[in-house]
Amino acid sequence: AVSLQPGAQITVGRFGTRLSLKATGGPVSWSVSASAGILVWPRSSGTLAAGSSASVLIASMGRNVSGATLTINPGGASYPLVVNSGF
Repeated sequence: AVSLQPGAQITVGRFGTRLSLKATGGPVSWSVSASAGILVWPRSSGTLAAGSSASVLIASMGRNVSGATLTINPGGASYPLVVNSGF
C-alpha cells in the first residue's frame, strides 16, 4: 500500500485511478470531493470500521480537465489531479 502525502499529484489515466481508503485507530467517517469534470465512483462518502477499507475510482469525464483537484476528509488533504486520458 502507498500512502499519499498531502499535495502529492495523482495521475488519472484513461480508465481512471483506483484509491483505497483505510481506517486506522478507530472508525472513520470519510468523504471525497473532486472538482468539475472528475467522477468519484461508486460513492463519495461513507463510514469505515476500524481496520476496514473502501475503494473508489477517480475518473475524468472529458479529455481536457485542467486544474482538477481531489480533497479527502477527514483532514481536508488536497491533491492536484493530472489527467492523462489518452483519447
